[in-house]
Amino acid sequence: MVAELVSSPVPEWAALPVGAELAAVLEEVDPAALGDSGVVDVVFAAERQIAHLRALQLRAMAELTGRENYASCRGCGDADAASLRHTHDRVRAAGSELSAALAWTPGHADARVALAVELGEDLPATLAALDAGLIDERRAELIAAKTRVLDPDARGRVQERVLPTAGDRTLRQLARDLDRLVITTDPAAADERRRQGREQRRVQRPAPYGDADGTSIMCLTGPAEDLAALWTALDAAARAARGGNDPRTLDQLRFDIATGLGWTALTTGHLGGCGGTQEPGADTAAGAHAGASTGQRLAARQGRPATVNLTMPLDALVGASDDPAWLDGHGWITAQAGRLIATDATLRRLVTDPVDGRLLDYGHTTYQPPQALVDFIIARDRTCR
Repeated sequence: MVAELVSSPVPEWAALPVGAELAAVLEEVDPAALGDSGVVDVVFAAERQIAHLRALQLRAMAELTGRENYASCRGCGDADAASLRHTHDRVRAAGSELSAALAWTPGHADARVALAVELGEDLPATLAALDAGLIDERRAELIAAKTRVLDPDARGRVQERVLPTAGDRTLRQLARDLDRLVITTDPAAADERRRQGREQRRVQRPAPYGDADGTSIMCLTGPAEDLAALWTALDAAARAARGGNDPRTLDQLRFDIATGLGWTALTTGHLGGCGGTQEPGADTAAGAHAGASTGQRLAARQGRPATVNLTMPLDALVGASDDPAWLDGHGWITAQAGRLIATDATLRRLVTDPVDGRLLDYGHTTYQPPQALVDFIIARDRTCR
């Protein structure tokens, strides 16, 4: 039986149901003794068996949440349990147990248990498809995540539509299928989610990124059409700027053009061509032309124009040492990076005591702190004390 299956084509492997029989066959397989197609067959069969075992694991997790020790708060006194503020989360209770047993982080354990309960109670057909090896766990998670915004009936209809072909679609293809179905199933709700999402539009402050010193990441979140417009403009500008002798890649050009807007704005006091500010609730794309000729004026901070602040020792600035510099909004950067920034900077001399860091040269003392002191405090403390 095993020898026949090992040498069979894909259809016979696929016809073998997941479970004990397939597990026994896989235990006897020697991939080194098979041809190329046979090895592919084994990988395919093993993936189906893994999906089956994942479904078993998820069912067990869901079962645990229903047991008395986890479904109710047995560790609390009667007074605590009767309190209106008292809550009990069976998912977290079971997740804590599994976190300890499997050396998982509590967050990961809670997420796994929550998925198990969700599939078992809300998407049983998806769990059944996973159990049968028709889809893998990533596809089951994707179906759950994408349909979570729908009511139970609509969710069931979308599940029914995607499951027959989900196993043959890549994750990206399946995600697009789900996105389309979620919108078409309830267009009014989709429009409301878009409105709510637009209220959350934001540009996040840069944060250190990766292992490269002095590298940050900044994320933009907002309406898809606005970010598509920004990307299209940056891409078109980068392609137009690319010359025969320019060693920069398109990615580097797009970045340099985008950040060049910031450096130019700090010099001129206006962020040009950005469309100005929009009225609350206005459609950004429709009103993007407003103020494009003059741009948006930059606000002053602590009485001075918007500035990128760099703090570094004088000996590092002149190249006598390699002590790191401090870049506001990021943190420590190398002395070489600081010197490069200072090449085009307007420098301000702040004389400090080398022992305790007190500012020694800032002018006369008054009730209203002089601007030099304001600048020094900002540079020294970086955040409000």
